[in-house]
Amino acid sequence: MRRALVALVIALASVAWAQDARPTLRIGVTGLPDGLDPAVNINIGANGFRTLYSVFDRLIHRDFLAGGLQPGLATAWHWVDDTTLELELRHGVKFHDGSDFGSDDVVYTFERIIDPASDFVTARGTLKNVAQVEAVDEYTVRIHTKTPDPVLEQVLTMQETAILPAGAYATPEEASRFNQLPVGTGPYEVTSFSTGDQLTLTAFDAYWEGQPAAKEVVFRVIPETAARITALVNGEVDIITAVPPDQLDTIRRFSGVAVREAVLDNIHLLRYNTNNPALSDKLLRQAMNLAIDRQLISDALWGGAAEVTRSHQFKAFGDMYDADRPVDVYDPQRARELLAESNYTGQTIYLNAHPTWYVNFMAASEAIVEMWRAIGIDAQVRVVSGPAELFGLAADDPMAMVNTWSNSMRYADPAGGLWANWSPSGPPQASGYWNAPEEFNRLGTEALQTTDRDVRRADYWRMLDIWEDEAPGTTLYYSVEFYGIRDGVNWQPYSDFYMDLRPSNLSFD
Repeated sequence: MRRALVALVIALASVAWAQDARPTLRIGVTGLPDGLDPAVNINIGANGFRTLYSVFDRLIHRDFLAGGLQPGLATAWHWVDDTTLELELRHGVKFHDGSDFGSDDVVYTFERIIDPASDFVTARGTLKNVAQVEAVDEYTVRIHTKTPDPVLEQVLTMQETAILPAGAYATPEEASRFNQLPVGTGPYEVTSFSTGDQLTLTAFDAYWEGQPAAKEVVFRVIPETAARITALVNGEVDIITAVPPDQLDTIRRFSGVAVREAVLDNIHLLRYNTNNPALSDKLLRQAMNLAIDRQLISDALWGGAAEVTRSHQFKAFGDMYDADRPVDVYDPQRARELLAESNYTGQTIYLNAHPTWYVNFMAASEAIVEMWRAIGIDAQVRVVSGPAELFGLAADDPMAMVNTWSNSMRYADPAGGLWANWSPSGPPQASGYWNAPEEFNRLGTEALQTTDRDVRRADYWRMLDIWEDEAPGTTLYYSVEFYGIRDGVNWQPYSDFYMDLRPSNLSFD
C-alpha cells in the first residue's frame, strides 16, 4: 500500500512539474479590445478576434485549413424539418468556473441575444431568423427558425454565438464585470485584463480537446512596429502580429525568427457617413471611389501582395462569387466629371484613421487623400486616438465623414460578407451612416429565407450593384497578415484574424 501511495505522489508531482514546465506564449499585438463579451465586441477589429477565439467555443467550428464545418460543443446536428435544427451536445465539457456544460447554457446564450430588449443590436441582427432555442434534454437542443435558413450552421461558427454559462450575469454591474473577465469553455481562461496594456490567459487544463500546450498566454500591447520587431528578436515575445510588408526583410535578417503569412478573408475598405451634409450626394462618393488607384497602393505598400477586390465579395463564396465582375475601377477623368455634377462646394472631407489599428492603413489613407485632392476635393487625414473615434462617432458629429474599416467574411456565404456587415443591423445602417434603399434590404432578407441557390445568387449580385451605385463606402483590397514568430513555436495562422491556440494548432519544440 505504502509503495502504491509513494508511486501516486511521484506521479502527481511529475504531472505538476510538467505543467509548470510548459512555456508561456507571449504575443505582441498593436492593441486590445475594450471588452471581452463575444456578443458585445463583434466589430472590434483584428485584435478582438485574436484574443477571444481561444477563450470560447461555438457549437460548430469552422475548419480553416481543410474547409467545411466540424463539431465543436455540438457533436452532431441534423434538420428535423425546414425550420428546426437539432444538435447533440458534447458530454463532459466544463466551463472555466467549474460548472458543467449542457443545453441550458445554449438556451441562455441565444436568448440573451434574441431578446428584443437586449442591447446586442448587431448580434441580434445576425440571429434575427432564430425564433426560439429549446432544451429537449440535458444534452439536446433544437433551434427553431422563423423561415427556412440556408446558413444557420455557418452562423453557429460565428463569434457572437460563443457559448456562455447559464446565468453568467443578471445585472448591468455583473455584465460589466463579465465583459472584463468572461467565462467560457475554451482552452484558456482570462485571468487579468487591462485594455491598453495586457491580457493574460491561463491554461484551462480541463479543456475537452486536451491539455493546452502553453501554461499561459500573454497578449502584450506594443503599438509601434519597430518595438514589436525588437521585442521578437530579443526574445521578449514569441509571436508578433501586424508586420508591415516593408519590415519583412528586417525580421528575415535575424536568426531564430521567421515570417509567416496568411491571405485573409478580410477586405480593407472605407466607410462613408452618407448622412453628413458634405457626403450626402452619391455622385461625390462615386467620384471619390473612382479616384482611388488601388493597385498602386497595393504595389507601393504591400509589394503587390494585396489583391484588388471585385467589389464586396470573397472567393470562398464558391459559385456565389461573381468572377466576371470588374476589378474596382480607377478612372480619375470620370471621377472629375462626377465631382463637377455633384453638389460638392469645396468642403473639407476628413478621413479618420488610426496609426496602428490596421496595417498600412495610415499610409494608405494619406495616399487616398492625395488622390482625392488630385481630382479637386479638399481632403485631409484626421488621426484619431482610439477605436471610439474611429468607429463610434455619432452620425450627426461633424467629424464623422470617412473612416478606415475592414470587413471580414464571417462565414463562406454572401450573407456572411456584404449582408453581415451592411444589413440593417450592421454598423453603417445601425449607426445612421447609411440609409440603404428598400430594395437592398428586401433582397438581403429574401436571400436568407430561401434555400434556392439560384435565387440567392441573383439577389446578392443585384445587392452588389446597388451597393456600388449607392457608394456608402468602397472596397480597396484583400488584406494579408504577416506574423513574426520565434523558432520552436509551431502555430498555423488562418485566413481570419482568429488566433487558434488549441492543442491541435499550437505546440512547442
